[in-house]
Amino acid sequence: MEKSKISNRYSPEVRARAVRMVLEHQCSYETQSAAVAAIGPAARQRMFTCARGEDHRVVHGVESICRVLLIAPSTYYACLVVRADPSKASARQQRDTVLRLKIRCVWDANWEVYGARKAWRQLCREGEAVARCIVARLMKGMGLRGIVRGKAMKTTIGASSPAARRSASASLPCHFSRAIGSAPFAV
Repeated sequence: MEKSKISNRYSPEVRARAVRMVLEHQCSYETQSAAVAAIGPAARQRMFTCARGEDHRVVHGVESICRVLLIAPSTYYACLVVRADPSKASARQQRDTVLRLKIRCVWDANWEVYGARKAWRQLCREGEAVARCIVARLMKGMGLRGIVRGKAMKTTIGASSPAARRSASASLPCHFSRAIGSAPFAV
């Protein structure tokens, strides 16, 4: 099978790490599928389908792996077809691949400070007709963020234990602590 020219969403190291996480944590769950579900559906769809399937399909078989991962075997075979021939991907996947490259170029050309809105504006100036929400979705998927002006706001720091909360409320004046404990609420 010919290697795809398009880069995969997850590197082989990330896929191997995800498979390793499932194998390490499956003893904490009743079934292996529960361990996979705890890691997340996106990981289940993309990382495990191709990584686990390619690595262990000879030993376990595709159908049994897909049964554990709670996905249809057709998803695995569709992933293989798209990897072998990228022109068989859906129109959205093909468009997203092209847009990812353009978004990355805009983001890199502007000192990696553009967020989704400014990257979208720049793409529109360059003649690329694309919706802002699509740019935001793709940037989030690629892990690209613009810089945030100002300082990150930290509103509260919660007490770590119930004893710490009690001691904090004990330091309040008497009428405040009574009011907190017996405040009437209208329904």
